[in-house]
Amino acid sequence: MADVFALPTPLWLGDASSIAHLVVLRKGDTGKVQEKIVGPSDLLPNTPPLGYKASSTEEVVAWLRHEHVGAFCLCPPGFPADLIFTLKIHEKYVWVLLRATGQGMTLETKDLKSDFENLSQENLFPLTDANTCREDFVNAINALPNSLAPPATFPFLRVLASFPDEPKLPRGNLAQRLRGGPVAVLKLDTFKEVTESFSPADLVERLIASMHGKRSS
Repeated sequence: MADVFALPTPLWLGDASSIAHLVVLRKGDTGKVQEKIVGPSDLLPNTPPLGYKASSTEEVVAWLRHEHVGAFCLCPPGFPADLIFTLKIHEKYVWVLLRATGQGMTLETKDLKSDFENLSQENLFPLTDANTCREDFVNAINALPNSLAPPATFPFLRVLASFPDEPKLPRGNLAQRLRGGPVAVLKLDTFKEVTESFSPADLVERLIASMHGKRSS
């Protein structure tokens, strides 16, 4: 995890040096949730799409229930998170709620605190739309099988991503006071290393194609 995320206080996530796998969880014909670890072969042309684009909170809930296939759920406009995905750590699962922020600006500590708290359980769940009740959302989050989180704890990691500058996480007492569970920022050095062979235009094109299962190379 430490290669991808900066974690000030891992809390129940354990050691930041732990290995994390991106996984796809889907319901089988019997209704049992099945796991598929995403590997290099899933990035090849003509493979199924890596992502599911939700047009409403109701569709986000359906993805959380493993009713739609995809390693990533691209959330609709107005939703506090931009992307949701699942990691496998120590043979257990955790949701990751990622929010892009900053828009190229240098973020202050107060901005980070506000953005992280937008992803807290108190602020996230009331934003369900008229077709999806709060209880459905909470139940879908809590129904994550084999959860890494302790009992009675919402099983998600909140992550902020900011380009082109990586936000600096608050440390010490401020980090511990952030409500809503563990927090992290996306490490840009790792992202740049993985994507350095692409021009910005090619990268955007490949990301969009990957979401829709239309890779050309």
